[in-house]
Amino acid sequence: MQVRVSVEYYDGEPREALRLNDEQWGLLSYPEPNTEGSAADRLVKALKKEEAQNQLSLVKLGDVELKNTMQFKYLGVLQAVDGDSLASACRRVEISRSRSNYLKHILTASKLSSNLRLRLFQASVVFTLLYC
Repeated sequence: MQVRVSVEYYDGEPREALRLNDEQWGLLSYPEPNTEGSAADRLVKALKKEEAQNQLSLVKLGDVELKNTMQFKYLGVLQAVDGDSLASACRRVEISRSRSNYLKHILTASKLSSNLRLRLFQASVVFTLLYC
């Protein structure tokens, strides 16, 4: 498919030129990559939410102004203003991972029975992952 387009050359005069379709040149057009849900996309969304949060008025407790935050800890659980539970889940995974690394020498001890090691793992690491 050939398309006539108006092209302005260096002398300033418009002239008609033929432009070939990309398919005739063997070039294929690929769709734009989907960046939704990527780390960069999440960061941009978080920055936009934080910027919007900073524009809100501050809450006063007596004469003290309280800072607006996107996340806060309530009864030991990390709460997000937008209701996102990803931060809380990541925090629990980090705590349980550090707990398993702390108890690694006990959990891998061959002197203890596998049943006892499994019960220790469930009581310390799994409990932390589920309830902290």
